[in-house]
Amino acid sequence: MSSFINDPEFVYGHPEAIADPYEEIRAIRYATTGRGFGSKPILAKQMVKNNFSILKAAQHTECSSAKYFLNKIAEVTGTKTAM
Repeated sequence: MSSFINDPEFVYGHPEAIADPYEEIRAIRYATTGRGFGSKPILAKQMVKNNFSILKAAQHTECSSAKYFLNKIAEVTGTKTAM
């Protein structure tokens, strides 16, 4: 998220507590950069372009769903978790 909004110091304390993540990200992006994006697919492309990583998200102490996602992928594929 920090590279997506061009703020290396940005930290979101409780990302899982957001009722509407898309709208929250949209508001943060607009407030910090003055720019928005048109749709969820465009948001996804821009986040990937700005180096979004599920591994990095899973390292956030308050992002248990990312950890859960990685663990389930590992379970289904029979591989070790990356966490």
